[in-house]
Amino acid sequence: MHLWHSRPAHRRRVNGSRRSLIAIFALIASALSVGAVVPLVANAAGPQAFGMSMVPETGRFMISGNEPGAPLGDPTSVSGSYDPSTGELSNVSFATPEVHIVQHVTVPQELDVFIDQQLIPLAPGTGHLDENGDMTLDLTFKLHVKIKASIATGDCWSEPINVQLKSTAPYNTDTDQVNLKAEGFNIPNLQTTSTCASIITNNAGAQFAGSNNRLELTLQGDLTAALNESTTTLALSNPGPVTQGTSTTMTATVAPAEATGSVDFYTGESYLGSSPINASGVATLAKALPSGTHQITARYSGNATYAGSSSDPIEFVVQAKPDFGVGFPPILVPGAAAQEFDLTVTNPSDGVPANLRVDFSIAQAPGDSAVGGLNVTPSNLSMEYQDGNGDWVPVGLTQGATTFSAMTASYGTLNGFALAPGETREVPFRMAVAVGTPKRTLTTTASLKQVNPETGAPVGANVAQIIGTSIIPSGTRVDPGAVTLSPLGGGVNPGDQVTRGYYLAVKGLIAPAANVAGQPVNPAPVGVGELLVDGVPTPTVSMQEGVEPSGLRVPIVTGTGITPGSGGFVREFLDTKNLTAGTHTVQLRYFGDSNYKDAFSNVVTFTVTPAWGKLYTCTFAPLAGGVYKVPAMVNGIATLPSAVASGTTVSFADAEIKLGDSPFPAASSQQVLGPQIRDITATLAPGGTASKIGGSTVTQPSATQNDVRFGFTGMTGNALIVGEPGDRVDVTIERLDFRTGGFAIPGFCESTGDPARLGSVIVAGTKLVVTPGGISRVGDQVTLAVNVGPATGGQVEFFDGEDSLGVVPVTAGKAVLVTGDLAGGTHQLVARHSGGSVNINGVNVSVGANYSNTVEKLIQSATTTSTAATNAQFLTGPATLKAVVETSPASSTAPTGNVQFKVDGNPVGSPVALRDGQAQLVSTFPAGAHTVTASYIGTDAFAASDSAPTTFTIGKFVTSMGVAPVEGSNVGLYFRSTAFKATLTSPAGPVAGKTVSFKVGPNPACSAVTDASGVAICTGQVPSLTATLKKAYTATFAGDATATASSGTAALVR
Repeated sequence: MHLWHSRPAHRRRVNGSRRSLIAIFALIASALSVGAVVPLVANAAGPQAFGMSMVPETGRFMISGNEPGAPLGDPTSVSGSYDPSTGELSNVSFATPEVHIVQHVTVPQELDVFIDQQLIPLAPGTGHLDENGDMTLDLTFKLHVKIKASIATGDCWSEPINVQLKSTAPYNTDTDQVNLKAEGFNIPNLQTTSTCASIITNNAGAQFAGSNNRLELTLQGDLTAALNESTTTLALSNPGPVTQGTSTTMTATVAPAEATGSVDFYTGESYLGSSPINASGVATLAKALPSGTHQITARYSGNATYAGSSSDPIEFVVQAKPDFGVGFPPILVPGAAAQEFDLTVTNPSDGVPANLRVDFSIAQAPGDSAVGGLNVTPSNLSMEYQDGNGDWVPVGLTQGATTFSAMTASYGTLNGFALAPGETREVPFRMAVAVGTPKRTLTTTASLKQVNPETGAPVGANVAQIIGTSIIPSGTRVDPGAVTLSPLGGGVNPGDQVTRGYYLAVKGLIAPAANVAGQPVNPAPVGVGELLVDGVPTPTVSMQEGVEPSGLRVPIVTGTGITPGSGGFVREFLDTKNLTAGTHTVQLRYFGDSNYKDAFSNVVTFTVTPAWGKLYTCTFAPLAGGVYKVPAMVNGIATLPSAVASGTTVSFADAEIKLGDSPFPAASSQQVLGPQIRDITATLAPGGTASKIGGSTVTQPSATQNDVRFGFTGMTGNALIVGEPGDRVDVTIERLDFRTGGFAIPGFCESTGDPARLGSVIVAGTKLVVTPGGISRVGDQVTLAVNVGPATGGQVEFFDGEDSLGVVPVTAGKAVLVTGDLAGGTHQLVARHSGGSVNINGVNVSVGANYSNTVEKLIQSATTTSTAATNAQFLTGPATLKAVVETSPASSTAPTGNVQFKVDGNPVGSPVALRDGQAQLVSTFPAGAHTVTASYIGTDAFAASDSAPTTFTIGKFVTSMGVAPVEGSNVGLYFRSTAFKATLTSPAGPVAGKTVSFKVGPNPACSAVTDASGVAICTGQVPSLTATLKKAYTATFAGDATATASSGTAALVR
């Protein structure tokens, strides 16, 4: 056996190869599963150290059904103490490699995850090796997973994981090998930051939890060879206490020097890191520890020759460091009141007494010094703090040899100020700049330092640092130069008029203030503006698909119109579809910036003219790129017949369609859709097309009208007319497809509301309407109305199937018949117009006879339904339910159809057919009171109806008992029979589920429950003397709530 140091060896880290995410967690259990020991040694005395490692490529791990599992290719070892006298394994420790992998996961989201994982043992494990060579290991650890992904980085720790490994076969003393297996263990949910949890776990719980987790591996080790002992000592570079953030070097020395390998460092049971042992037996690790009291240990994991060992713990105290906060003013306006802010310095309650100073360094943005040699100096800038008396005290800004050097100052004097643990110092500060201070950007760095109270020299690095930016704008905001607004359009006075629904394009220019000789060039105005339509802030729109409009606040950028880059520029579009026809105004409001005041442009007056067509949206892709959507106006006309039958396709060759849009930016030849539109095709509704190959005629109705129209005449096409007789069908333009410009760029326009109309056609024919709709009762008045328009004259004959109901002359294109003589049932009603004339374009055209549409009308007789039922105290047969259905008012015709009976609200059987208006159903019911109803389902001729409820009572079944002679024989002092038998019946048939008792004289023999056939049979015995004397047996049913008592007697046959 290996002889190990009395302290258990702990795991060591070994770099592993890349594997799947499951393989990572395979190592979870692989690390647990690596312990195997030799069988009991008969002459061994006392605990002995042992160590084993996994045979390469023999380990495999599976989590929750992910077959076949990932191979464990890296070595895994187990060590500890073994007592051969008891077979107990104690102080069991394990070592596994650190694994680095890239894994693509899909749950709970799809991404690549970069993972480093380690297993951290929580406590030494235990186990047992019995005399048969069967081994178990019980281990507890937690999983540490570091995850780096494209969306998150997480540092994950699992809850404790308990795994028991059991050998699948006895330890093989010939090969020193044992096969171990663990299954059914659970990997608890990883508890950590939300980002890590979102990658590893899902809402349903643990990503890796399951009942079929499994680990299999083969371990090998010579348990008869002893390991040499090692010792580990630990030293710290600074005994402490130290301030949080201070790095401490931990030095572990392992003896003898031949004990090679690595050392793990821990605070308590929290792993800090690992370091290899150098040739001198020394391993070091530098670490800045969090605040608190730490128990630092160094743990040597051992090698093939030397057992592992641990150092004694060293208590090490890390004290929290002070911190501070400050918010510098973002803007310092020259000549304005000083801007106040607070400096707060805090020493945490778990800190140490501190002597602190805050140093300030104020630098200016690179390049500021290049303009005219001007810069901010201490004569321009003041910084003060308020002392305990409420007085403002200058911090004493100083500057180097040149005006471009940083300005410096300190709070707390050179030697600093004392701050006790738990103490906070809040100091009001203020900064101001004088009138005439040049425009600059100041960067102020505040550094919190520990200083020597005697010399003021800094102790260590800065405790904390804060950097803030303050902008010094021009000393006084001035008025910008001219702010002008003008519309962009194609008229002589662009934008004087715009068609309602078009976009109104406007351009705004904000000039900078006039320059002064010897001073820097005034910057271009920037910031945001707002367009006021009739004095109301109005959002802008965008023509380019995928490009968001500026909205209510529009950006002012340096642009064209003055000197490029020197002025503020804005170009936006306003939608006029919500404006009424008439005169309106638009104005640009400029909100100013750090150099310029607010200002308003001139007021532009424009007129919205009524729409001359219907509004469409046209979509096209110009050669310059992008997809544009612009409003356009469409109207049209075509010569169509006044009336045709439904389904007729009418042709035309003289259609005219006009398509208009708004000129932009400067001339009618540069409208949005291009200088020319050609090759147009209109898609019509209800169906059809109209088209023309070639160009269009371009017109602009008025020199001041912001409107250009493309006219297409002589278009040919056809339209499908579909509708009901008398309907006026509009032939509308649903879509226009065209090509624009000399490059024949395709585009299309679609209606945004009501489409433009080419014309309308009346559908000729005869239309029948029957009122009231739905089902009517026999004798009700039914109105048959016919519209034969646009035809006039003639007469209409009305039919019920083949039977004529009457003839009515046509008056004003209509004919009406009212009747109350329709019998019960379904009627097919139709009308026949004898013919007349239709006026088409001033010419009377004869129309022949034609039939209308057919209307199905259902006429029903009202009905009433009543019920009756057997009402008996003692029932000798099934109950009979009866229903009677009659017409209301009464007639000689009996209703037909089906009735559904219900007892106590539940259907009984299937619907029963009526015979001479009556239905009857025979069924059995339990004893007690019941309520029966009947529902007449109705037919085409008879309306459905429901009966009122009727109550009836069912009493008990009257039973009778049938018995037969029974054969038996004497057995000792008893007469025994296997065939005591009785049959229990009632007028309704066999009675099941009742207990029958068998007796011979006063002596009970047996009892049994009747089956579905009413038969009860059992085996019993009675004294032989009783059987000899009585010579008969009795079967008795005592009766119950649903059945009467009965009994029967038969002979005993020996």
